[in-house]
Amino acid sequence: MRARAIGELMKQRSGLKEGLDVTMRHRRPVDLLELHDWMDKDLAPMNVALSEIWTRWDQEGVRLANDVVLKCMDLLGAATTRTQGGSGWERVRIWAAGERWTPELIAANDAALQDLARSRKRFAECAHYMLGQGPADLFAQVESTAAGEVALAEANQDGA
Repeated sequence: MRARAIGELMKQRSGLKEGLDVTMRHRRPVDLLELHDWMDKDLAPMNVALSEIWTRWDQEGVRLANDVVLKCMDLLGAATTRTQGGSGWERVRIWAAGERWTPELIAANDAALQDLARSRKRFAECAHYMLGQGPADLFAQVESTAAGEVALAEANQDGA
């Protein structure tokens, strides 16, 4: 979620209007150290966990954990990719209106998010195995509230 938020920030805080807002002191410039600290709220615990896995787990667990971290970085890269201004008019548009999400950038972000989800699933399945827990359907969907209420009402009627 932070990766997508940072990508949205890039899109909203770019362009001529943003430059004027900062220059006229309507908005302060982005503080890179604040941005680093905000991103570090996710990255620091992930790196601590990765260090634990490197020292305590087997090779397969290390490989899968490394893959999760790489997929996180891929997602961050996909979320922060800038629009490629090929033509002169496109470069002018980016300068004036700012960055924007193109269908290709959205598709790349969605693909990176799905890759991360699959990587996390593989890692969690390994963790279940290593910790001696039974298998779990990690992509199971929760029933809708209405369906759950109907099932609960039927169960209460059967038990009454």
